[in-house]
This record gives sequence, structure tokens and C-alpha cells, in this order.
Amino acid sequence: MNRGLYQKLAFNNIRKNKNTFYPFTLSCIVMTAMFYMIHSISNLVNENQFMGAAAMKSVLEFGMFICGLFSWLVIFYTNSFLMKKRSKELGLYSVLGMEKKHIAKVIFWENGIVGIGSILMGLLAGILFSKLIFMLLLKIVHLQTGFAFAISADSLFITILLFIVIFLTVIAANSIMVYRLKPIDLMRKSQSGEREPKAKGVMAVLGLMCLGSGYYLALTVQNPVKTIDVFFVAVLLVIAGTYLIFISGSIVLLKLLKNNKNYYYQKNHFITVSGMIYRMKQNAIGLSNICILSTMVLVALTFASSLYVGTEETLQASFYKDVITDYYREENNDYTKLESVLKECAAKHHVTIEDVDQYYHYHTMGILEGNDFCADYEGNPQDIEGFIGLDVMTLDDYNKWMNTDYECYPGKVWIYVSEDRDFVGNTMKISEREYTICGRMTDIPGMGAESSYNEYQNLWLVVPDLKTMEEIKTILDRSEVSRGNKIFYNYNFDLKGKERDKKAFCADINDVIQNAEIADAATVEDIYTKRDALWGLFGSIFFIGIFLGILFMSTTVMIIYYKQVSEGYDDKERFIILQKVGMSGEEVKGVIKSQILLMFFLPILFALIHICFAFKAIKKMLALAGLTNTAVFIICIIATVGVFMIVYGIVYNLTARTYYKITRLD
Repeated sequence: MNRGLYQKLAFNNIRKNKNTFYPFTLSCIVMTAMFYMIHSISNLVNENQFMGAAAMKSVLEFGMFICGLFSWLVIFYTNSFLMKKRSKELGLYSVLGMEKKHIAKVIFWENGIVGIGSILMGLLAGILFSKLIFMLLLKIVHLQTGFAFAISADSLFITILLFIVIFLTVIAANSIMVYRLKPIDLMRKSQSGEREPKAKGVMAVLGLMCLGSGYYLALTVQNPVKTIDVFFVAVLLVIAGTYLIFISGSIVLLKLLKNNKNYYYQKNHFITVSGMIYRMKQNAIGLSNICILSTMVLVALTFASSLYVGTEETLQASFYKDVITDYYREENNDYTKLESVLKECAAKHHVTIEDVDQYYHYHTMGILEGNDFCADYEGNPQDIEGFIGLDVMTLDDYNKWMNTDYECYPGKVWIYVSEDRDFVGNTMKISEREYTICGRMTDIPGMGAESSYNEYQNLWLVVPDLKTMEEIKTILDRSEVSRGNKIFYNYNFDLKGKERDKKAFCADINDVIQNAEIADAATVEDIYTKRDALWGLFGSIFFIGIFLGILFMSTTVMIIYYKQVSEGYDDKERFIILQKVGMSGEEVKGVIKSQILLMFFLPILFALIHICFAFKAIKKMLALAGLTNTAVFIICIIATVGVFMIVYGIVYNLTARTYYKITRLD
């Protein structure tokens, strides 16, 4: 056969099947452009050092992995729709005398033309828009730099290599399909109905069990540290349950409707129910994919936007003062010298230190059973009921801080518990030492009520003096868990001055403290440095959330489009037959409209239900990151769902027109 014939046939086929090839090519271009953009941005971040760059790079690399994986899935998935639509055409080639190897060569050239064209155009689009996208990222993370933007040769090479591999796997899969099927199979494949799955009742019950188990896990998880692992298991169960419910549960529901004579034997219901049963397995898989992808869009955007909007609140939860410092307590340390050194540094940078808090503090972890605290425990603390943090401060420091005049004598303590807990009697024990409880504090400075992001409860003891604190430390040092825990001297303060001067001061205090040789500094943190780091992290997460949201939404759109096209050609002859047996054109259009609406909005209904049940788990994960404001989270959910519904409605109108055009009854 003439070599040029394969190329001509391939070009003609692409042109004649533009309704399927052009959207497929467009999706490939979008995937190529998005992968190049995120890879080049990741490289650029890696080449430049700035606050938050490491966290940003990690988030971008995660997004790059997801983008590459989804590119392969989307191209492979949409190609299967395209091949099913063209199976009759390929069968006709075989009947007319073309051998399977010739058909495979035509397919090779079709995929090659589409692949080369989409890679080139995708790279061009990626190069053109990558600088704009990078500027958007810098805007999101509040970063102003003079980065020189350039085309990344490494990103070009990796993108080309990845998509060549993807298209080679697509070509291989298409060739295998051609070689395995007989000509008559190719002719009939596009018209073949889907068989109903066996044991539908059992699978439907199993689907409900998976869905219920996933919902239960998401609703009942308590320990924030465990939330991510539990949520991952819940997600897998919900995905499995969604597929089973749509595949088997939908058929069980349709059969129940069919058995309801009053409902089934109505003109519109009869046609809709019978038609959906006939091809429900095919519909169910597509609907499940749409539901899961829609849920992923909503979760990704809600989580990312909540973190981004709540960045400042997260900072305030971590820093009740602008600068937090603490030092290992030693007998001969002169902390008055620390104050003078810091004030000298402040004067050098034209800022003022104010609202200073100074106090001694001891912290350890253990188990609280009734009124007895013990630091000896075995196993994972996350699995131990009653696991709690113990914090100790002196009464003198507390009264100065809170401007109170509480009294306390040796052998007695005041207590504060971060969560309501019943103490029986007026004593509590720390290991074998018993203390009398003077009363319960209503507040702890710098703490207020317990922050919900704290993975453990907290028990605070306000003791008469430093000697009692050392006594408690000595008692708890007998356990292996608490041995080595130190008493700290905390010196925390706010700064007054210009923003750039505050940042300069904070950048300098580490060296100033070390050079003064006052004490071994355990922690020196400031809200200004942390703010830049958090903007880098949360801004990157928000950027990736938007990026992945667009990616998932593009995938959803392509699945919906090909589903509409595929079903449109399948349904056209059925609707023509309905007209021939007596249904009017308007009645048939009514059936089409009801079926389209049901197929479109059923996945969204399930996605919204998934989000409602995931609310608590997502809130816990946000709390781990420091965001405890539920109102911010709810607003972000409402805004995300609202925007998504608008976009989904536009997709519905566009793809429904394609379906109506294909099934148009003259």
C-alpha cells in the first residue's frame, strides 16, 4: 500500500471526525501546557532562594506529579470514547479489504498527528502563559522579586518526553484493540449495549456499606493528628461506594421504579427508566467519574482557599506576641542582661520593644486519670485515652502577667484545664506527690480557651514558686518519657516601628543573643519571618488548589462532552423509532430533556453530599494547620460551590447543545 495513503487517510479522518478529534486535541494541548507551566515554575522557584521557597517547591512538585498522572488518565480515558465512536468506521475499513495492520497504521498516524500537534501547541501555550501564571503565583504569595523569567530547557525536555510516552501508550492500546477484535465486532461495537452487572442487590448493599463506613470515619475522627490518615481511608471507601452505588444501586432503584406500575406506565417515565436501564452500566461509570472529580474540585479549592484566607488568623494563633523567645534555665544565667542586649539591638534598628512578658515555664506530656497525672506510658500517645500536656508556671509570673493577686502556699497549686474535666475532691497527684488544689483559673495568659488545632488537651498548674516547679520536674524526671525536659525562661514582646525595621531587627536577634552568651536559646521566632514563610506555603497551596481545580474541572468537562457525544449517537436512532411508533417530536424532546437533566445533576448532588460529610474532617485538617475559624471555612465552601455550580451550568448548556444537535429530530 502507498505509504502516503496512511497519512492522507489519517488527515481525512481527523477532518471528518472533527466533533471528536478537535476536543480531544484541545484537551491534550491544555494538559501539555499546564504540565509545562507547573514544571517550569517549580524549576524557577528551585533556582532562587527566598523565604518559603522550600515549602513552595514541595507543594509545586506535588502538583506536578498530580498533573502528570491526570494528563495520562484524561488522554487515555477520552481516547477510549473517541475509539468507541469510530469503531464502526474502522470495521468498515476491514470489510472493504484493509488488513488489521493497515488499520493500525492509520490509527498510528492519526494519534501521531494529534500528538505532535498538541505537544507543539501545548508547549507554545505553556511558554506564552507561564510568565503570567508565575506572576500570579508571586502575587498570591505576596512576594516581590526581580526574578529573570526564561524558557526552561529542562521543562521542555521533560514535557515532550512525558507526552510522547503517553501517546505511545495510547497508540499501543488502540493497536491492541484493533488486532483483538473481529471486523463484525468493530462494526457492532459502537452500537453494543452495556450488560447489567450481576448480583446487583449485593453490590448495592456493599456500596451503601462502603459509603456509610467512609462517612462514619469522616464524622467520628477526633484526634487531629490521625485525621489525615483516617480521611485518606474514608476517601477510598467513599470512592468505592460511589462506583458501586452508581453501577448497582442505580439499577436496583430503576428496577424498583419499573416495578411500581403507577409510576412506570407513564409516557415520560416509561421511556426514561427503560432507556437508563438499557445502558446504565456505561452511564454509571461516567457519572461516578464526574461525581468523584467534582468532589475533588470542591475539596481542593475549599481547603486551599480556606488556608489562604485564614493565613493571618493562623499567625495570630501561633504568635500572641510579635517575638517569641525562650531559653534553657541555668542557675547563673543573667536575664537582665538579655533585656539590655535586645534593647540595644532594637535601638540600632529604630524599633521599640514593648508589652514584654517574662516567665518561667515547664512542659511535659503524660496521662491524666481522674486527678492523677503520670508521665509513664507505653504505646502511641495518639491511641491513649486521657493523654494530656502538662504546663507549669509560677504564681508570681501569673499575677504579673494577668494583673491579679492570687495567693498560693507550698504544697498547693492552682489549675487550669483546657477542656472541662471533673476533678473529684480538692487534691491532685503528680506521680507519688500530692498537691492541694486552691481553685481553678479561668484563663491562662497567651492561651485563652484551648486552640482547637492543638492535638492534645492541656493541664496548667500555677505553683507557688520556682522551687515547686523544680520539685515537679525532679519527680517527673524519674520517668523515661519526661527525663530531659527542661525548665525554660520565656521572654516575649511586641515591636513598634516600621515594617522593614522590624524585619531587620528580627533577622539580627539570633546572632545578637548567641554573641551575648547569656543563655542557650531554645526558640527564637517572630511573626514577620513566619508570615513570609506561611504566605509561601499557604499561597503555594492556594495556587496548586486553583491549578488542580482547573485540571480536575477540565477533565470533568471532557468526560461530560464525550459522554454526551457518545450517548447522542447511540440515542438518535432510538428517538427516531419512538417517533415512528407514535410519540410526537415535543414529547420526545421532553424525554431527552428530563434524561439530560437527571444525568447531569445527579453526580453534583452526590458530590455535595460527600462535601457535607467531609466537613468535619476537612475542618480538623485545617485546624492542624492553625485555622480554627469555622466561619472562614463555611464562607470558602459556599463561595467554591457557588463558582463551581456556575461553571458546571455553563458546561451543561454547551454540552447539552451538542447532544441536542446530534439527536435532532427533523
